[in-house]
Amino acid sequence: MNRRAHIKKKHEQYLVNCYLNWLKVTTGLEFSIIDDPDPPEAIIASENQTIWVEVVDVFYSDDLAKDKYSYATPDEKHQPMGPGPYVSMDQVFAHRFIGGLRKKLTKTSYVPFREKYGPGILLIGIHHPWFDEETVRMMKDAYLSEDWNDSLDCFDKIYYSFSSMNRTVFKLWPDEA
Repeated sequence: MNRRAHIKKKHEQYLVNCYLNWLKVTTGLEFSIIDDPDPPEAIIASENQTIWVEVVDVFYSDDLAKDKYSYATPDEKHQPMGPGPYVSMDQVFAHRFIGGLRKKLTKTSYVPFREKYGPGILLIGIHHPWFDEETVRMMKDAYLSEDWNDSLDCFDKIYYSFSSMNRTVFKLWPDEA
């Protein structure tokens, strides 16, 4: 196991727990984690339903990913993201977002979970220092310009999440802005 795997796993668990809290607040449904096979990150259950949840993080750049993971990894020297210049930030991120989404929508290892529990939930963690409504617009434009016929239909709902005002926000993809 590489030294960052533990940090990545903790972050994925954090995002799943944030989603469960958000779900309880917004819908009143209370789920708990009953398994963490990895993949997917979690099997969650309520009194009436069992669902599986997968997480993917999409970073603005590999340098930002190194910055965040090196900062969080014990005994690793922090490698901060450089000063730039940064151009076409939203376009760059939209391309990376589509790549991360496609990778998850075409991954065959989720098929057994879809067959056992039905389509799951995909949580996409957004890591983009300049994330705003314009970023979402460009993500949607990029999404609509793609052919998604290779999707295995393993996910019932997709949410993207980001930090705003010291909380984790979830938005349904691609329907909410």
